[in-house]
This record gives sequence, structure tokens and C-alpha cells, in this order.
Amino acid sequence: MVYSSLNRANSLNHRIVWNLSQHTRTTTTGSQSDLTSAMIPLMNSMSMTDQVLNRGQRVSPHWHPDSNELCYVINGEFSVTVVEPLSESHQAFVLVPGCAIFIPAGWYHDITSLSDDARLISIYSTDEPHIIEALVAWSTINKEEHKMNDLPVRPVFNLGILHEKAPDQTSANRERNKKDSKKAAVPSPPLLTIKS
Repeated sequence: MVYSSLNRANSLNHRIVWNLSQHTRTTTTGSQSDLTSAMIPLMNSMSMTDQVLNRGQRVSPHWHPDSNELCYVINGEFSVTVVEPLSESHQAFVLVPGCAIFIPAGWYHDITSLSDDARLISIYSTDEPHIIEALVAWSTINKEEHKMNDLPVRPVFNLGILHEKAPDQTSANRERNKKDSKKAAVPSPPLLTIKS
């Protein structure tokens, strides 16, 4: 007997096929199509993004506080750097078509296209994953307390995470940044310093 969590009444009421090419949006560094459980309710707590980047375009260093990410390369080549937060060790990989990489929640990572029209599918373990951009988070570090306050956590979808423009700041962040700009600049953590 084949087990299915679907009952006949539910399975006929939900759309299970979705054409992502009809929902592609252009970003400043490529294109992106998102698929969430709001579109296909039977996905429950899953979502995905289809990204197309050209040579040198990059998804900035970031992490997802609430979601694992599985990336699969469809076309082209990508350089992926992953940093384990507890050990601060980092590894860099070159992914080619057919390669996949699993990135646990909370691990820093960035993705750079090494070829034109490179296509990457990212599958998330939650239906509405959030993103914290590493450089924005590091700029909010309070040096005296050595902790991060009021991190700018944003949803992944429909925000153009592929763009290079910094997100709008909250008024609290703007005030803190004014105070911090009078102090010495906070250096980037050495864990993401990559020498070529």
C-alpha cells in the first residue's frame, strides 16, 4: 500500500503544477522566480527560487536564520563559499551542472556566477524563509557589548535579494549608525576574508 497524506477531497482542490517562467522578475543582477506554499499549498513548509545570473554577478554574503537551503545547479558554473558559524571555518566550492550543496540554517554563504546565463535552483525548508545580509548585520554590531542588536531580518521572496543596493534602514538603525560613524569602524570578521 502506498502511503499518502493527501485525501481525495484535498488533492483535487489544489493546483500542483506551476510554470515559473510566467512569474520571472528581473533584478539588477539577473532574474528570479519564486515558488512558495502560497502558490502550491500542498508544499506545506517548502519553497524555492530559480535564479539566473551572468558572469561575475553575485548573491551577497548572507544567512537564513530559519531555513535550510539546498542549491542545485541547472546550467553554468557557480563559486559558493560556506562558513560554519561555530567553528568559523569556511570552504569554497565550484559547482557545475548537476551539483548540489546543502546549507544549514544559520550558515553564512555567498554565491557568484562564473559563467553567463548560469541557473541555480534554491529549495528552502520553510515556506517563507528570511535572510540576513552579513555586511548589513556586521554594521549593526555594538562594539562595547560585543553583540548584535536589532538585526535587519527580511523575507527572501519578492525583495530582489540579488540586487546590490542596501535595504532601507529602520529609524533605530539610522540613529545607531550615526552614533557608530563617530566611533572607529567595525572591521569585517576574518572568517569571510577570502584571498585570491
